[in-house]
Amino acid sequence: EVEEEGGFRRVPEIGLGNFLWASDFPGLDSPWPHSKAEGHAPAEAALGKAALDRLVFENAVSLYNIPVTLPRQQPIA
Repeated sequence: EVEEEGGFRRVPEIGLGNFLWASDFPGLDSPWPHSKAEGHAPAEAALGKAALDRLVFENAVSLYNIPVTLPRQQPIA
């Protein structure tokens, strides 16, 4: 779990591509309404945004062959 000591230290050893995000939210011990501050923020600080995006989205898309069409970004005027 995110709040457990050393949770992210093993990611480089095991390989980022071998992790998927999972949740039992809202659990009885949930930090809601501070869930993002106590979960997402430490994960992004430990892994970085690109790695966190891969862990919570891209790994599942790849594993389950989920067809994803992302909206095109509009050019900044």
